[in-house]
Amino acid sequence: MTIKLSNRIICDDGSVICSQSALTELLYTGGDLSGIFCDDQDDETEWLNGHRVCDDFSDGPQYVSTGQYADINWYEHWFTPEPYKSMDIERWCYEKCNSDLERERVLHELAEMKNRSMYPIIRHLIYCVDVWRTNGIFWGVGRGSSVCSFVLYLIGINRVNPLEYGLELREWLKN
Repeated sequence: MTIKLSNRIICDDGSVICSQSALTELLYTGGDLSGIFCDDQDDETEWLNGHRVCDDFSDGPQYVSTGQYADINWYEHWFTPEPYKSMDIERWCYEKCNSDLERERVLHELAEMKNRSMYPIIRHLIYCVDVWRTNGIFWGVGRGSSVCSFVLYLIGINRVNPLEYGLELREWLKN
C-alpha cells in the first residue's frame, strides 16, 4: 500500500519519493539527499546544476524514472541477519499450525504474499518480533486491517486470530 502525504510518497518497499517542498525542507534542515528520490525531473536537474556551480560533488536526489527505480532491490538494504534472511517461510508457518483449517489459510496467505514478493518483509517481521520478545519490548495487539492476516498472527505481530472472527485476508491486501 502506497501512502501519499502532502509532500512525500511512502512506497510499499519503504522508499520515499519527495516533492520539491520536501526536498527544500531536507536542504534547510541539513538532511542528506543521497539516495533520495524526487517526483519531478526538473528537481534533479536544478540540484545537479546548482551544485556544479558550488563545486559540490555529493549525490543529490534522483528522479524516479521507471528503469532506475524499479531495478533497485530494496530488501538488500535492510538489516535482516541470518538465519532470518534465508529462512524457509512455508516450513516456519506450517510448524505453527494446529489444524487443517489453519494450514489451508496459511497456504492461501503465503501464495498471495509470494505473488507480491513479500517474503523478505515476512522474514524481517519474524526477526523483529524475536528481538522484541528477547528484549522485553512491548508492541500492540493488532492494528487496522493487518489483523486479517493469519500469518501475521502466527508471527506475533497481531494477537487477534482472524480465523476466530472470520476475517478475510483480502481486507488486508486490498489497495
